[in-house]
Amino acid sequence: MTSAQGWPLIGHRSAVLRLQEVVRAERYPSAILILGAPASGRSTLARVFAQASFCPNQVNAVPCGLCPTCERIAHGTHPDVSHWSLARQTIERGANRSGTLTIETAREIGASTAFLPRDARRRFIIIEDAGTFPEVAQQAMLKALEDAPAYLTFVLIAESTSTLLETILSRCAQIQLLPVPTSEIQQALSSPQAGEIARLAMGRPGWALAAQADGGVLEEERKRITAIERWMAKPDRERLLEAYGRGEVFQRDRQMVLADLDAVLIIWRDVLLARLGARSLSIDQERASRLLVSEQPDPFLVLRAIRATERCSRDLNGNVRPRLALQAMVNQWPIL
Repeated sequence: MTSAQGWPLIGHRSAVLRLQEVVRAERYPSAILILGAPASGRSTLARVFAQASFCPNQVNAVPCGLCPTCERIAHGTHPDVSHWSLARQTIERGANRSGTLTIETAREIGASTAFLPRDARRRFIIIEDAGTFPEVAQQAMLKALEDAPAYLTFVLIAESTSTLLETILSRCAQIQLLPVPTSEIQQALSSPQAGEIARLAMGRPGWALAAQADGGVLEEERKRITAIERWMAKPDRERLLEAYGRGEVFQRDRQMVLADLDAVLIIWRDVLLARLGARSLSIDQERASRLLVSEQPDPFLVLRAIRATERCSRDLNGNVRPRLALQAMVNQWPIL
């Protein structure tokens, strides 16, 4: 699997072109922020960027992917590419209740900036889950960004800018990964179920590849999206009751609830596109036919539902009481 730009990604052409230009010009910013949904290709983009920067066989900012340098970066063993994440923090420090990167991790990252490059001319520090840093940890990260030596580039990975301080954002070159078109994902798959996988991927090529390799992943997502669509199609009172229940779940599994809200946004978007006569632009072109059991809602009401869902996600990230945020959201949903 190789994109038109030679990098092993599905989609994200503009992001690849932008990073390839950085490699060709050798003008690296001190920090890059890659934004996008989980499994959208954020980590792969960061990894291939590092490979293109270090690969001795790269041609026009396209790494070979086969040399020892590329393989060490792919396996996370290159000494000049540090990788930090919630998973690493859990292994090294144990799980924390908040499910966030901690001030201790931020300080350890800051201390590591003093290390000189060993095998290359520069270093990368890739930080997944950067959006989970609490404010106190972000202040520590801000100090690290401000004092970063010229040979070091931070690559932060987050879902959105909503949880990051403006002072952090001002020091980052931002790259936004948009959902990849369903048709583009389907063309990249070899599974007999490529069509269904591409629709359920909702623009996330990383998830599509995982589902192609593991039928259990596909079945779980099929159940999840069906449950979300049923929630959205329920009468007002039943929607509110489920919102209350999801608020309780948020206390135990915030990432699951936030992921479900991402799916709700895409579903409302599909409904809006169908209502506007642009069904061909939908992630799932048949979704509106399944959901619209009453008269088609006014497009302005659907747009209001989209905005309410976006606001709910921001509120949940901002520690607004989850039950109130979710109930306020569904009160803005039109009847389907």
